[in-house]
Amino acid sequence: GNLTIATALNVTFQNELAVTGAFVQTDGGNTTRFEGVTTATSISVRAAQQVFAGSTIRATTGDLGIESDEIDFFGGTNSVQGSAQLVLRPYQSATTIDVGSPTPTGLLDISDVDINALQDGFAQIIIGRVEDGTGAMLIGSSTFRDNVAFHAGSITVESNTLVGQVLSSQESIEMTARSGGIITNDD
Repeated sequence: GNLTIATALNVTFQNELAVTGAFVQTDGGNTTRFEGVTTATSISVRAAQQVFAGSTIRATTGDLGIESDEIDFFGGTNSVQGSAQLVLRPYQSATTIDVGSPTPTGLLDISDVDINALQDGFAQIIIGRVEDGTGAMLIGSSTFRDNVAFHAGSITVESNTLVGQVLSSQESIEMTARSGGIITNDD
């Protein structure tokens, strides 16, 4: 069956979490932590301050969506798994986002460690808020193995091809700036 958490200030799963249906957390005031292996048909987590996965997190057939102003994947290489959409979005629409290895200036940072945790096989990776993202996004050196879409108010891509710092995907890259421009800096 499904597991739904309507609201909670802090949620911690210290051991393995295996849900035969969907796992849904509709709202969390602070943090949600997955310390052990987490598996469900689909996963949707919303927590204001942080979502932390310290081991494998797997959506077996449906989407894996995380909405928080900080997302950390510390389960190791290929520990974030699924075959549908992976949606990583900030809790607030105006939250700034850093992706890859820029100098961290954004509130939500999808670091190289987080990107390395993404196993190849997602239908699409969506970073940002599609419908109402207004915060700035800074994308640094990062490599994705699946289709990836970036959504923010404005987007700056920092790359330095001379030292091998580039944004790349083995499939496609899509960018949408809702209120500003898309700028590519090649330093």
